[in-house]
Amino acid sequence: MSALPTSTHSCRHRFKRPSNILVAEPQITCNLLSLPPELIVDILNKCEHLDRMCLALTCKRLLHVSSLVRIRIPSVPKHRFLPPSTCVDIFTLLRRIAPRDNSGRPEANIGLCCDCLRYRTRRIQYWDGYEDKYLEMGVEPEMWDNAVSHWHSKYYFQCPECWCRETFRLS
Repeated sequence: MSALPTSTHSCRHRFKRPSNILVAEPQITCNLLSLPPELIVDILNKCEHLDRMCLALTCKRLLHVSSLVRIRIPSVPKHRFLPPSTCVDIFTLLRRIAPRDNSGRPEANIGLCCDCLRYRTRRIQYWDGYEDKYLEMGVEPEMWDNAVSHWHSKYYFQCPECWCRETFRLS
């Protein structure tokens, strides 16, 4: 068996690993993260509660340090079924965590249900999976289809599930 011919030209190169990735300690690229925890706690204490939460969710280090600070955010269950004017904080929180597309704009196929305060998809195909459940509870197929269609077209601010619960007093 003859050996393969050798060539002076090769498309293969040695796999190089950046030395900064091989360092055991995590690389801190932000000046804020290089501050001692005591200063980060002081910064967090000067922030509003929603700002504290948002800052804490930016990375693991800030999340860890934020455990030393009291963060209070509005409770979604306590705000369900209340008029929007009762608390501005809950809607500020929900706007901050709204689903976004790759360009940073609000996701077009997702809506905020005014009752359950959850972001729910507006895609009709998704709701097809829930239809049987509500038909078994006595909801007419035409009414279910209208609820889904109205939610999809952004005519309703209630997701189809909340609309059925309210309309038919379902639990």
